[in-house]
Amino acid sequence: MDIVTADARLVTASTTQNPDLFWAARGAGLGFFGVVVRFRLATAPLAPVMAKSILIFDASHYTAALEWFIGACERWDLDTELVFLGLSRYRCLRGSEGDPDEPLLVISATTWKRSAGEAREALALISECPGIERALMHVPYEITSFRSEYEIQERDNPPDCRFHCNNAWLNGSPKELVQAMRRGFLELPTKE
Repeated sequence: MDIVTADARLVTASTTQNPDLFWAARGAGLGFFGVVVRFRLATAPLAPVMAKSILIFDASHYTAALEWFIGACERWDLDTELVFLGLSRYRCLRGSEGDPDEPLLVISATTWKRSAGEAREALALISECPGIERALMHVPYEITSFRSEYEIQERDNPPDCRFHCNNAWLNGSPKELVQAMRRGFLELPTKE
């Protein structure tokens, strides 16, 4: 990719040129420290099945859920996108019983596969999350689409709201990471 850096230089980032920028750009989202002006990509055919699985817990499951998630990330395949979010009840279970400002934990896995059977198999790992029987919501398997996922993103991330943190690359043991990130997930500044 070609990137204009903060000091107004145009640089190319790849695995061999400016690999630090190339690494940082993957998943950087809104916090990236340059402007990508051109991508050069190798494309692959879109898999015909797009499916997802979702778990939502109350904040009391933070430690067990995030420790499991961090450990489980190494076991998921590369065709599956994993997300662990801290959102208010107002944002992710609007209208449900409880304080709208209460932080909830959302674990989501979205996969792209050649068949429904492959998709179910890829998403089955989420059912190993400890405390799953106490989840406020558990969707083990649901067919989805890009249109549906974009609609959810627009609903959950309105233009007048900001993220506390978009993405983070982490290093450390699950216990260290869980402790270091506690405030970011459990002390949301507002219900938005």
